[in-house]
Amino acid sequence: STSAYVKFEYAVRTAIFVARKYEPKLEQHDTLNIRFNMDSTLIGNKHIVAISVNCIEGGHPCQTAKNLVPLGLFEVQKENTELLRTSLPAEFINDIKSVKYIAIGAKNIRIRVRLGGDLMNAVYVFRLAGFSSNYPCIFCTPHKDDLHVNEDTAYDKTITEGKGKNKTIITVHVDATSYHDT
Repeated sequence: STSAYVKFEYAVRTAIFVARKYEPKLEQHDTLNIRFNMDSTLIGNKHIVAISVNCIEGGHPCQTAKNLVPLGLFEVQKENTELLRTSLPAEFINDIKSVKYIAIGAKNIRIRVRLGGDLMNAVYVFRLAGFSSNYPCIFCTPHKDDLHVNEDTAYDKTITEGKGKNKTIITVHVDATSYHDT
């Protein structure tokens, strides 16, 4: 199959560069969330899988199509899970899995990959058995447990992420909009 892609680290660095246009203080974050978008389309008689990334911390402007950073284009025989798995080069998938930190200035910032776009493709490619969602849809930013919250019932919430020595505890204010939207 035919494919064209760039190194994941280059795409992530470019996504961070784009995000800094809208959020200049990205280096203050300990973790940056990189959204991995994947979808396929039929162009003529060829099935093409397009993959792009963006930095979520850049805010809403970084979620728009013009600010997505292309990662790769892959031709597949037809839209089929097994063909998709075999069409994406192993070094491409391993490259994505290998990027854990990015240096911005003197600071190493942890990179967390989030699945976005057509989740089914990404779930199959990364060989995940399945997933459960904490959000009603891929575009919703309030957690499903907080959908009832309005201005009158806003509160502070303690969130625990990770396990063992990687465990972090943060406090966020939950109101009518998600803390990701601020």
